Amino acid sequence: MMMIVGFGRFAKAILELLPEEKSIGVFSRSKEKVLKNIKGNLRISWISPEFFYKEKEVWLLLPAESIEPFLQNYASFFSEETVFFLCATKKMAKDIEYLLENNQKVIPVKFITQADELKIEKRGMVAVPPAHLNYQSKIKDIFGGSLKIVAAKEEDVLHLNLEATRKGVELVEDLRKDMGELGIPKEMVDQAAQQIIPGVIRGYIRGDLGGFAKQIVEDRRKKEDESG
Repeated sequence: MMMIVGFGRFAKAILELLPEEKSIGVFSRSKEKVLKNIKGNLRISWISPEFFYKEKEVWLLLPAESIEPFLQNYASFFSEETVFFLCATKKMAKDIEYLLENNQKVIPVKFITQADELKIEKRGMVAVPPAHLNYQSKIKDIFGGSLKIVAAKEEDVLHLNLEATRKGVELVEDLRKDMGELGIPKEMVDQAAQQIIPGVIRGYIRGDLGGFAKQIVEDRRKKEDESG
């Protein structure tokens, strides 16, 4: 069984990546909410703290600010050899190691993604620090072929995720502002943001842009060459 701690948007997105035959144990502060959501789903069950000692591999899918309180309260409930997989982008492994008991370990597994997109695409990428790449086979065993694993520092993933998020927000806000000044309805602008922008990005990455997008790239390269 795979144990996850947390049952928010990110946890639910990760559940979509797991093979159908994978049994999952869940613990969260909102027990009633979890039980309501998993009703009828036989592969997911609730785990009470009294049974934590049975779990040797635990995925921490909590918000960054909730991880230390959880470990402060429950680290001693787990086996002395439990491995905690840390997924919160903003929380570094070194920040929580002092809370571990005996031979417990924390292994950073940082997702380069956004929760809603991960849930839709059912595939993603995770970064594991080079020192912990010996765990990549374990991660592959759990998730099957739905995750690509790369070697990277936690700090680099944090910087990348923050910058990608910032640029995404700025792009949509700038588009709304510019098009609003032209009198184009917000409904149309948001439709363009939701479909055209992601489509162009995917085409750019695949090297499969349409004619309009190719011309924009050519004009951009020409300006860059002219400016030195």
